[in-house]
Amino acid sequence: GLQPGTDYTYRVLVDGTPASTGQFRTAGGGPEPFRFTAFGDQGVGYHSALLLRRVAALKPAVHVLAGDICYANQNGRGGPGDIFHPQIWDAWLVQNDPVTASVPFLSVLGNHEMEPGFDTHGYAGVLARLPLPGQSPLECPASWSVRYGTVGFVGLDSNDVSYELPANRRYTAGAQTRWLRSTLAEMRRPGSGIDFIVAVLHHGPYSSNEAHASEGGVRDEWVPLFDRYAVDLVIAGHNHCYERTLPLRGGSVAGYDADHVDSTVGTTYITAGGGGANSTPTFIQDGLSRVTTAAGPSVETVEWTLPSRTGEHVVLVGDVDPGTGPDQVSTLRLRAIDESGRTRDSVVLRRPASARPGPPAPAGGWSRTGLVVAGSVGAAALAAGGVTGVAALRRRPPSPPTVDPLAPKVVIRPLVERRDDRAAPGDAPPDRR
Repeated sequence: GLQPGTDYTYRVLVDGTPASTGQFRTAGGGPEPFRFTAFGDQGVGYHSALLLRRVAALKPAVHVLAGDICYANQNGRGGPGDIFHPQIWDAWLVQNDPVTASVPFLSVLGNHEMEPGFDTHGYAGVLARLPLPGQSPLECPASWSVRYGTVGFVGLDSNDVSYELPANRRYTAGAQTRWLRSTLAEMRRPGSGIDFIVAVLHHGPYSSNEAHASEGGVRDEWVPLFDRYAVDLVIAGHNHCYERTLPLRGGSVAGYDADHVDSTVGTTYITAGGGGANSTPTFIQDGLSRVTTAAGPSVETVEWTLPSRTGEHVVLVGDVDPGTGPDQVSTLRLRAIDESGRTRDSVVLRRPASARPGPPAPAGGWSRTGLVVAGSVGAAALAAGGVTGVAALRRRPPSPPTVDPLAPKVVIRPLVERRDDRAAPGDAPPDRR
């Protein structure tokens, strides 16, 4: 029920007492430029705070977090002996509150989210604190898909396919892969209005970093689908570094221009795991990588690595400029920006603009989309059991249009959706306060 292209102020009440106030802006009415930022492996600390301030200065429409969120589970092996400090979640929420109060975080789960003592494959603790966006297969509570303007984002739980850290391997019995296939097919359907597809996961299939290198489980299960449906960009974490590949198809280089990529012929894979956790700056010898297979680690010769790889903490910035017609070209400009604001790498992805459908009808009934724009106090209150939380929204007049090309208008589907009196089976009745 929110209006497009509109600024809103919201207040979160806990048992009737104001606890948090913030502002956000809804999507525009049609294809428009927008910006997203991304990193993985954030944690809590000095570098995490510095990079978060960099994100705030970049003013993205949405931020993508590629797993290993706060490191409350310090071992990340998914076993009962893992060292677990749940209070680190509180510190993470407080640290991120100035940004999450107005910027939605689209998060996937990494190996450090397999927390001991929780059900749902170790995810119950994180899912209670951090609502995930979009829809997922029932067997996999940690995957989702969201359309923002002309970009389709797909979040995946790579713990389900990992050979390296197999605690949750095959827990969906292939359901997540089947869902991914159908989701990508729908996004590539003629007339979908989606140009770029961005997949987000934790264990990257192509990295030459010494820490974890490449995940063969992702290569076996999902890379063929990325190829089949011409996924433009795959963002991963796990290795605490930055690294970009040349465009790949079937594991082979599909283009050698490192600055301009025709993403219809190959997928660009970016490791953006420098979100704040301790850096892993050592890379394998040039021309070599290591991949963890079902049989164990294996060294391989590769030609997809680029000299821009670095152990510095960086945030990935994506500026989307949709084409205005079927003969136009849509661009996705990617930059890796370090803590000081220096650009460490850049590339422009291009593909023909797709046909544009009309605006989607608002969803009816109860929304299962989390209120991820709330501040830390409000988000914790809304997620906690036994505590009544209310999010009150107040509409403001639209802001004047801006002309700054580096801070373009937001184009997202609102994450706070209309609710009415029709409750789904098992849902609690609406709170009328």
